[in-house]
Amino acid sequence: TIVGYNGLAYGGGLNLFLGCDLRFATIRTKVIENFGDMGLSLDLGSSFFLPRLIGQTQTMSILLLERIITADKLQSTNLFNKIFHKNSEMKKEIHNICNNISTKDNDVLYDNKNLIKHNEREILKEHLFLEKKRIIHNIQKDETRQRLNILNQKAEGE
Repeated sequence: TIVGYNGLAYGGGLNLFLGCDLRFATIRTKVIENFGDMGLSLDLGSSFFLPRLIGQTQTMSILLLERIITADKLQSTNLFNKIFHKNSEMKKEIHNICNNISTKDNDVLYDNKNLIKHNEREILKEHLFLEKKRIIHNIQKDETRQRLNILNQKAEGE
């Protein structure tokens, strides 16, 4: 799977592309993980993928210290395969990659991806189960419901 991002990757939007094989972005891209603000734990495999891609230190920085991280700050991490100045450049690169991949033997590509990801598959299943348990636990807390209500009221007031 290939994803190209040109804008704000916010919470679940960020988490959805973490598992992609190739991740591209433009310099306009900004990311944020704000689950703590809502009283929720990470979801969609982000507790699994994010530390593997950018390291535990950078992950903790995003979760605990930073509000919004810009693409230039992410340039030295492995979050994106490449960061482009223009959206049109990124789209052209993705188009070229897709054309190149389309000339390959699909069975071999599938086999190679499975071989590379085989070891992590069971760990990912465990992480997803743990994330689910934490979300269920957190959503039942009064504090979480209060935080979500406050955020909802702010959104309605804007």
